[in-house]
Amino acid sequence: MCPNVSATFVVRATEPTEEGDMRRVLLGPENAHQSMLLRLLRDLGPVSRAELGDAVRLSRSKLAVELDRLTEIGLIEPRGLAASRGGRRSSIVDLASGLRYLGIDIGATSVDVALTDAHLTVLEQVSEPIDVRNGPEAVLAVVLELVGKLRAEDSALEVHGAGVG
Repeated sequence: MCPNVSATFVVRATEPTEEGDMRRVLLGPENAHQSMLLRLLRDLGPVSRAELGDAVRLSRSKLAVELDRLTEIGLIEPRGLAASRGGRRSSIVDLASGLRYLGIDIGATSVDVALTDAHLTVLEQVSEPIDVRNGPEAVLAVVLELVGKLRAEDSALEVHGAGVG
């Protein structure tokens, strides 16, 4: 799997319809600041709010608004307090621990599908040989079969995004 692949952060959520039924909606970063914060957290791991503010050059109030919204939609979560930098201790934030993504690598002779966490650490991987000259339908069938194998190992698995390469 390519370590430079950029994950798209999308989380499924539910909201009530006018009839009272629940429907799924997609939630993701709402602006460039949120996308930048998510990329930093993916690449750096748990980071204090103060360090994030230094890295993205946002005011403390703007940073707080963006991080609070990302927490509200379930993309990040608090991880305790950072060491003091001379004043009040800053809280540490990280990507939500339950986020899962699929990395799908379609090669000339095989298909690999990996399940990753939000930091793109491979948690599980399955592979199957296939000749891409068999056509897109055959390749897609193998991809779906491999995704099915990963899901069979964890029936509660919810995939929040995928990248294909």
